[in-house]
Amino acid sequence: MRRLRRAIVASVAVAAVGISARSAWFCAARTRAAVVRRVVTRFVRADGFSARRTMRLLTHNMLQCPRSGLYPLKLVPTELETIESEYNRAFIVHMLPRLDWPALRTTAAELALGELPENPPDDVPANDAVFELLHTILMDTHVKEGTLYSADGTSQYPIRNSIPNMLLNNTAATATASAPSAAAAPSSQTPGASS
Repeated sequence: MRRLRRAIVASVAVAAVGISARSAWFCAARTRAAVVRRVVTRFVRADGFSARRTMRLLTHNMLQCPRSGLYPLKLVPTELETIESEYNRAFIVHMLPRLDWPALRTTAAELALGELPENPPDDVPANDAVFELLHTILMDTHVKEGTLYSADGTSQYPIRNSIPNMLLNNTAATATASAPSAAAAPSSQTPGASS
């Protein structure tokens, strides 16, 4: 950030001396781009896979329809990928209160990822198998391609290259969209509301 501030101050000073504002802006923009490149490369692992550019089921569990505000969204993947990561029990225990457990159970069952218990597990060593399954479902399962449908079936949002397009002006999110099966569509709840 210090370098970015210096570049902006330098570009303003150079502009005052007589270089055009366009040249000064170009110098500052090049410096900003270099800072962004450095930050982004910190998140790229050795195998070239960027952990920030994927949609995990953890992300899906926290999304709601921006058009109607209904929650949860029905996920219909066309391509799933399992990328193993290091098991981190402390992270799963930390995220457990933030998860919508019924929505997670429904999604895991629909995608045949494993059977989760009726209630969230307690943080005891006897539940290690459940925490490992949760880690696999939330952190290792990546949605590459697919579609998210609103709970009422009026909007759909495509997932391309692991990025869900949730823009409101998206032409794919139309009022004519319908979920694949109305009977399988999840109930509408607000995030964090307990059933």
